[in-house]
Amino acid sequence: MRIPRFIGGSVKDWIDKSPVAKKLQFGHLQILKEALKNPGSEFTAKQVAHDFDVTDNTARSYLNKLVTQDLLIAAQSKNGKTTIYLAPANLRARLKL
Repeated sequence: MRIPRFIGGSVKDWIDKSPVAKKLQFGHLQILKEALKNPGSEFTAKQVAHDFDVTDNTARSYLNKLVTQDLLIAAQSKNGKTTIYLAPANLRARLKL
């Protein structure tokens, strides 16, 4: 299996460098990889579930853990029914890269 390229190296290089990443599972790291590529991007549990072929509950669990680690920001949609997870512009700093 080919390891995808990542900003400044591979995901493996990034995992080796970030003390925060060592505490996370593969699904968390995939979400963070997308967040780093697109600062300010929005994620929903439904989108993550579809993109990574996991259940909505698993996706929500991944996203909520990233919020508790201060790596994503949770906000309510305008209708208040959906939680939107935002990739902060300073994510690299939060990851201590």
